[in-house]
Amino acid sequence: MEKIRIIVQKLWKNAIPVLIVLGAVGFFVLMVATRRTPPSREEHQEYPEVTVRRFEKTRDPIPLSTEGVVAPNRRVDISPRVPGEISYVAPQLRTGEPLEKGDVLFRLDPREYHLDLRGAESQVQTAKTQLAREQEEGEIAREQWELFQERYPEAEAGGLALRHPQIAQAQADLKAAKAALDRARLNLEWTVIRAPFRGFAQELLVHEGQVVSSTPVATFYESDTARVSVRLSSRQKGLLNLKTGDSVAVYTDDSVLVNRSATVAGWSRSLDPRSRSLTVDVALPDPLGIDAEGEIPLESFVRVVFFAVQDEGYFRIPRDALVEGKYLRRVVDSTLEFVPVSVIQWDKNDALVRGDFTENDPIVVGSLDFSLEGMRVEAVEYE
Repeated sequence: MEKIRIIVQKLWKNAIPVLIVLGAVGFFVLMVATRRTPPSREEHQEYPEVTVRRFEKTRDPIPLSTEGVVAPNRRVDISPRVPGEISYVAPQLRTGEPLEKGDVLFRLDPREYHLDLRGAESQVQTAKTQLAREQEEGEIAREQWELFQERYPEAEAGGLALRHPQIAQAQADLKAAKAALDRARLNLEWTVIRAPFRGFAQELLVHEGQVVSSTPVATFYESDTARVSVRLSSRQKGLLNLKTGDSVAVYTDDSVLVNRSATVAGWSRSLDPRSRSLTVDVALPDPLGIDAEGEIPLESFVRVVFFAVQDEGYFRIPRDALVEGKYLRRVVDSTLEFVPVSVIQWDKNDALVRGDFTENDPIVVGSLDFSLEGMRVEAVEYE
């Protein structure tokens, strides 16, 4: 029995390592049999995500905004053509209310000029009488000369004998008297000072009883149209393709749109050497709002908006979608492509561009830490 026990112990002692080895081999076989094939490295490679958008092409006119000051289109100094004492001043002249062309601004005392007119009329009548007398005496002289010539056929009549110089002088005196009469009538007419065009007066120096001469006593401004001079860069001018009569919008400094159409009146033909810009004159009708709502006082600050028509169309793109201000990034088959574009205009948050891309192209928006043409990306649609 003792021998059997010893033999069993030896066998067990030798079997333990074998069992351990067999267990390890079995575990390895089990792991190999049940393992999964790992996915390829390429299938699990992650690419940077980029947000893409598709943009619609538009042909809407592009607003180009600039600024200017409202100035009178016409301004004249009012001064009487004849001296005299002011006898009447129109109430509108003091209140600044608009007047129509031909309305009375003020009058001078006309009595002295009425006297001058009557004197001139008298001089004309005297000159007519003198001419008639000379013509009658000339006729008598002619008849006498004809009788004398019957007796002395060889005699020749002189102009003095026929009173030609006296008649010519009387005719000249009549013309001078008529001219003086016309002058007297004109002077009397000039005692009434009228509005040269539709407008209003400022800087008044007129009062009843005041004696005035040819010194300006008021400044008169046109109210039908005002003028706004603005500056445009040569690039803006090229976008606009300006024509006289083009419509523009005018805003006051409180951002109220003037409810009437302003138009382009003209522009300079050369660039300002310092600012490299063009001066454009805009005609603003009825700035005082006489026939339309809203008043824009002279010398007020306004914003003028031109509208550039774009027949070719353009895209409005966020500014941060542009690279170096001249490229867009397009995703094609998960690959970045750089598309050259030309910027028509920069807005506060957008850029208006043209380029070789379509409305269906996914364009990268937002900034990337790093981007190269040809790099692989994962496009995520903008929401």
